[in-house]
Amino acid sequence: PSSVYDVFRLTSSSHLAIVIGDVCDKGVGAALFMTLFRSLIRATSLYGCMGSSLVDAVPETAANPAHGVLLNSMHTTNRYIATTHAGASMFASVFFGLLDTQTGELSYVNAGHEAPIIFRNNGTTEMLAITGGVVGLFPAANFGVLTTTLNKGDLIFTYSDGVNEAKNTEGHQFGEERILKAATPQGDG
Repeated sequence: PSSVYDVFRLTSSSHLAIVIGDVCDKGVGAALFMTLFRSLIRATSLYGCMGSSLVDAVPETAANPAHGVLLNSMHTTNRYIATTHAGASMFASVFFGLLDTQTGELSYVNAGHEAPIIFRNNGTTEMLAITGGVVGLFPAANFGVLTTTLNKGDLIFTYSDGVNEAKNTEGHQFGEERILKAATPQGDG
């Protein structure tokens, strides 16, 4: 498969990293590129450790150190893929979030990936918007960071395009509406 899921704790921090990505192609080559994307994001976010930036061009955000880690990791990964592997024309959609396990604050970059869905304990839903284009095409690409809060009992649901683009025997795609229906928690909260 050309998708990747990763969850890891940042050292010396209360943040849990959540990464889901999908590379543009299929097969062994695409799987290797997806592993590269994942490894670069993991290495740059762990090395940054919520306080030091690898690249001077991406300054830390004083008000929220998680934003600096997200931006540094995404910019570094993007520049590396877009310059070192430009001839391969490989790119990936990536959702990369940092969840503060003490406060529930989730800061994230959604680089062209399917919008994760938060099912709130109160019965509402929130789709996590796209904040930038895919990773690996343009060395100077920009990514935005958004923040939301997960409360006790909330559920975050992520998926790759293999889910919504899956087809039944009649050739109809599963689609986002069916994903929402299938993923909506049943019961009384």
